[in-house]
Amino acid sequence: MEKFGIFIPELKEHIKEAQKSFLNSVNKVFVDIKNIFYTDEQNSINCEFLKMRHLRTIDISLKYLGLCKEIKFLAQTDGNDLLSRLENNIKEYSDCLNVKIDEEFKRIIDYTEVDDKIVLYQNSQNLSKIAKELFEINKYSDLATRFNYNKNLFDDLKLRMDVYSFELESELELTESTKQVTIAYFKLEIVKS
Repeated sequence: MEKFGIFIPELKEHIKEAQKSFLNSVNKVFVDIKNIFYTDEQNSINCEFLKMRHLRTIDISLKYLGLCKEIKFLAQTDGNDLLSRLENNIKEYSDCLNVKIDEEFKRIIDYTEVDDKIVLYQNSQNLSKIAKELFEINKYSDLATRFNYNKNLFDDLKLRMDVYSFELESELELTESTKQVTIAYFKLEIVKS
């Protein structure tokens, strides 16, 4: 458009006004996104925000910020910093969930007869909630790409559960002790639930 300014000098001013208006609109959206995810005293994302009811908002924000990054004259805006910050927070949350999965899974594996069965059920339910959240996250392409930056946590959890189920079934075939069979059956019931 600016090339037409050679023929019509007034056009340059209209182009500048249009860009300024567009930039103002884009900056307002940046402020809205920032206000959704962050507060002044909070430097990282609110982990509660990553619950299922907000995943669509996160995905749309990522798409919007990604598109803004591709527009040449928006390259020097706050959008790039906001996108980078949001991506880093999503990765941090991914890492946090990965640790929670490891902890809950380890508690199930380490279960012994002296442990409280209710606690084991709670570990199983915690893993189930995490699996549901991971399944929901994977429905949103931009969010899932950033969340699963290291590995697909949902597929990894599913694989770990399948492998552990197989190990427990093998253990049941080899175990002669009634006590060990009872524990293995209980663990298998938990893992398959």
